[in-house]
Amino acid sequence: MVDAFREYLRFPTVQPDPDYGPAVKFLSDLAFGIGLQPTVLELHPTKLILVIKWEGNDPEAESILLNSHMDVVPVYKEKWTFDPFSAEMDNDGNIYARGSQDFTDVRYLEAIRNLIKEGYVPRRTIYVSVVPDPALTLGDVTTINLTVLEGGVQTNVVPATLSEPMEDIFAEYMVKSNNKQAGLPVLGFSPMNNTPVLLHDHDEYLNVDTFLRGIDIYQIILQKIST
Repeated sequence: MVDAFREYLRFPTVQPDPDYGPAVKFLSDLAFGIGLQPTVLELHPTKLILVIKWEGNDPEAESILLNSHMDVVPVYKEKWTFDPFSAEMDNDGNIYARGSQDFTDVRYLEAIRNLIKEGYVPRRTIYVSVVPDPALTLGDVTTINLTVLEGGVQTNVVPATLSEPMEDIFAEYMVKSNNKQAGLPVLGFSPMNNTPVLLHDHDEYLNVDTFLRGIDIYQIILQKIST
């Protein structure tokens, strides 16, 4: 489990020009390994979407969609303790890598693997979708981070330096997603309790115990919502 997560974190799917091919193949192989059939959708030659289906035993029941994304924001390597794409684990069990707090797809698949090993068959069909960019899936709240000034590299990335001082400036606006408008329940959740939030920041990490506990949590949730 942990080795697979660290291997996945080593794929440099960095915006603005990520190569999703190796990451898609890796996740597809994971799916094949637990007996699931992955499907790759190519909406654009450089924008691959992976869809993995776990068939439920009630075709009339509403399905469940677990969504994640493959891309990561750029990094300032000089600001990191370890190479941000080496997935190094320190003596405390902290795995340092860009995307370590952001990716949920490996944990989804490992939770499904555990349930299949236990002989569990969901009533509802479960789909895992892994998209190239989270902007393709609009949530309840969009935060505009004004972090491209003189010294910034692109939107949504914490700059290493700025040419003039600034406070934490941000604008938030509420939007309704298409799913909400369609009356479909939507939940955004990533289990990483007792962890400093470092998504898109320097030295992003996730502790190995938190990672493994997250798999257990997803396993419990999937059993509860797929019956």
